[in-house]
Amino acid sequence: MERQRFLPLLAVIIFIWVLWRYEAALALLGFFCNLIMPFIIGGCLAFIVNVPLVHVERLWQKLFARFFRLAPKNQTSGLSDLHPDSYYWHRSDRRAQNWPRSAPKL
Repeated sequence: MERQRFLPLLAVIIFIWVLWRYEAALALLGFFCNLIMPFIIGGCLAFIVNVPLVHVERLWQKLFARFFRLAPKNQTSGLSDLHPDSYYWHRSDRRAQNWPRSAPKL
């Protein structure tokens, strides 16, 4: 109950302060805008670059699908495949150990 009375009173106090000292309020608003603007610009650039790159990535996958076997949908592909605890790492170790069957052991 006390909080419901306090919030409108606080809003009125802040509004009166903004009207009374509008230069300081605008300076504070400008500071926060300058603080958050790089993140807004980065998000806009990421969105703009992502739109054409989706099509480039699909074309890339179509062109190179026959050369590289893609991981199944439930498996991840990327840097996690290079981790020593991943399935692909251990499978490639087994293949590498058995590959030169006729080669002499060192």
